[in-house]
Amino acid sequence: GLQDLDDDVRAVAAASLVPVVESLVYLQTQKVPFIINTLWDALLELDDLTASTNSIMTLLSSLLTYPQVQQCSIQQSLTVLVPRVWPFLHHTISSVRRAALETLFTLLS
Repeated sequence: GLQDLDDDVRAVAAASLVPVVESLVYLQTQKVPFIINTLWDALLELDDLTASTNSIMTLLSSLLTYPQVQQCSIQQSLTVLVPRVWPFLHHTISSVRRAALETLFTLLS
C-alpha cells in the first residue's frame, strides 16, 4: 500500500483512498494517524517525476480538511511540515500545486 517500495503501488493506494476519505476518517479513526504520518514521510521521497506525487498530495490535503485529522499533524512542528510541502508549489501538475496550497492553508489556519 502506501509504504510499498514501488511508487506505482503507492500511487494506486493513495488514489484509491481519496474517494473514501470521509468514511476513512469516521469509520477507521484509529488508522488515520498512521496514514497521515506515512503520507508526511512519503513527501520526503517525492519529486516531479514520482508517479505517486499527485495521489499522495491529494490524499493528504483531503484528509487534512477534517479537524480531527489536523490534530494528528499538530503533533509535529510546522517548521518540519511546511518545508515538506513547499517544493510542490512549483510542481508541473496543477492539481499537485493546488493540493500543496490546500495543505499549507490548512496547516497555517
